Amino acid sequence: MIYHQQTITPDGWVFSEQRLFHPRITVTEEHARMAGRLYWEFLRRYGRPVLSVHERPTGAIDISLLGLRLLSFDTPRVISLDENWAPPRVIPGDGGWALHCPINGGLAVDPRHAQAGCLQMGLAPDSVSLTVYGYYPNLLRLHTRIYEWTQSALHERVARGYLPLLAQRLLQEAEYRCSN
Repeated sequence: MIYHQQTITPDGWVFSEQRLFHPRITVTEEHARMAGRLYWEFLRRYGRPVLSVHERPTGAIDISLLGLRLLSFDTPRVISLDENWAPPRVIPGDGGWALHCPINGGLAVDPRHAQAGCLQMGLAPDSVSLTVYGYYPNLLRLHTRIYEWTQSALHERVARGYLPLLAQRLLQEAEYRCSN
């Protein structure tokens, strides 16, 4: 079961986390990089043919819908969840790694906060997560329900497909390491 929590502040700041628990394993920095590659590839397949995911030579990512750039992310970087966890943690953890993808604009972002927010793929020893925090969606300027019914619902649906895939990949690798 995927745990989901979302908070929208009165000024339009969004925190959303989806978390899937799995048997305890060891996670590494390389797993965080793999989580990012797997996420972008999953999004490419999930959104075909209307959504496209393009990686620039710098590693920055652009997501477009029918040719319109919805979201841009600066070059992702791996961070330690012990040392660098910025938002309030929904469920306490004991370490791990994350791929931190700073949001850097796009049509889906409120232009007054174009470079605020982050998408993060987290890997803890007992869970995987997909977190958005500090994000100001443009749709919230219209109405909270419009955001919840569209962009938020799509993000949650993507998380429900991606997180089991990520957990399965991590568990398969852990089993492979144990058998060798």
